[in-house]
Amino acid sequence: IEIEGYNVYVAGSPGSGRESTTYDYLRQFAPQRPTPSDWVYVHNFNQPDQPRAIQLPPGMGKQFARHMDEFITSAQRDIPRAFDSEDYERRYQDALAAIQRRRENLTTELQTFATERGFTLQMTPAGIVTVPIVNGQAIPPDQYQQLPEETRRAYEERNQEVQRQVSSTMREMRQLEKDAADRIRELEREVALFAVGPLFDELTERYAGHDEILTYLKEVQNDVPEHLQDFRPDQQRGQTPPMPGLPGGAPPEERLSRYQVNVFIDHSGTEGAPVLQE
Repeated sequence: IEIEGYNVYVAGSPGSGRESTTYDYLRQFAPQRPTPSDWVYVHNFNQPDQPRAIQLPPGMGKQFARHMDEFITSAQRDIPRAFDSEDYERRYQDALAAIQRRRENLTTELQTFATERGFTLQMTPAGIVTVPIVNGQAIPPDQYQQLPEETRRAYEERNQEVQRQVSSTMREMRQLEKDAADRIRELEREVALFAVGPLFDELTERYAGHDEILTYLKEVQNDVPEHLQDFRPDQQRGQTPPMPGLPGGAPPEERLSRYQVNVFIDHSGTEGAPVLQE
């Protein structure tokens, strides 16, 4: 009866074979019924404390778990190899060189701006300091105070222009640093995705038609570039904060566990419906 709530009651004298007879019948009947689904849990990247359950055809759960373990192993090998390549190092240096050239141009333009207004610039722990120039020489504060009042007033007016330009240039410098970090992050993402692209292509082709798995694989593909330090333990560039719920000091193997598949119910060895004794 394919409705919940029904049961069969078997009565008989002790030793009459009630249990063995029931099981003999069930063992003949159960293989004719459909084999139940496998169930696996995977990491929920949006809500890490609420894993997602995925229903799969019998036997596929164990297979999917094995394929994801193989993916982790391959990614740990392929990602560091991609970042050790000459191509990555060249692109990395090119990106930094472009930023450095722009930084040097800004510095030169700022110094020229200050010189034209009678000042030289000095870097101190407190920031950029403007120093007046008289007869081509920077003068200390005591000599500056000895200048005629009208001359000092003219210097102060021009100094305000220089200070405004310094502030503007420093804003551009900070933006350059942000641009450099973004450019390196994008480069690392591109290199990482190129390294693991064939792995995802293989998994996507293998599990075509299983939408929940494909959605999970897409989330993994988006997550990997954000946690490259898990695949590159010796990485020093572009560190990313650890994912919520995992301490920053956890070993990479522990943090990589979010890509593992937890097989909750496995029917890979089941033929037909299972016979359960409670």
